[in-house]
Amino acid sequence: ACVQLLEFLSFHHLFGPWTVIIGKLMVDLLRFVVILAIFWLGFALYVAAIYNPMRQIYTSTDGLKEDRGRVGSGYPPAEAPVQGPMQVGEMLFFALFGLVEPDYMPPFYSHPEWAQGLMKVVFGVYQLVTVIVLINLLIAMMSDTYQRIQAKSDTEWKFGKTKLIRNMSRTSGTPSPLNLIVKLVVYIVALFKFKGNLCSEAAMEYMKM
Repeated sequence: ACVQLLEFLSFHHLFGPWTVIIGKLMVDLLRFVVILAIFWLGFALYVAAIYNPMRQIYTSTDGLKEDRGRVGSGYPPAEAPVQGPMQVGEMLFFALFGLVEPDYMPPFYSHPEWAQGLMKVVFGVYQLVTVIVLINLLIAMMSDTYQRIQAKSDTEWKFGKTKLIRNMSRTSGTPSPLNLIVKLVVYIVALFKFKGNLCSEAAMEYMKM
């Protein structure tokens, strides 16, 4: 309903071009999300591979089979959880908003010493590509769309206004699903008003209300 109110604002000479601009910006945002999802998925799988331990870890010191069934033992142990693609993907998603720092990332277990440094390098490249390159690309796309629509705002506004009037004349003004109830009431009233003759010209005109 709130989005439909925004659509009705296209009648106004000031808000009309803005509604057109918002619609075009949503298209740019959708294209950006597709590109971002490709980079996000690739880096999430790569970071999950880095976090994958090179050997199994057990909490018991001797690693005997009878100790592996105890609470707190086994693979992965509770104190050394393995970061899977879901956990890593969540971390990289919130890293887009600056909520993750390299020094506070999940620790490594049973990894070589260079794994921590490799993770920082990969995280830095991810931040460079997504935050600096892709987000600035989104800003440039939105700026180009805004300037392009603003240059012909009068034409776009008149076109959107005409299209809205045309749609309103062809469809019911009641939003769904309330239009089902309204239409049902109109048909019942027409049925009694025209004594069942719903195929007459007057009845058809009445039911178009």
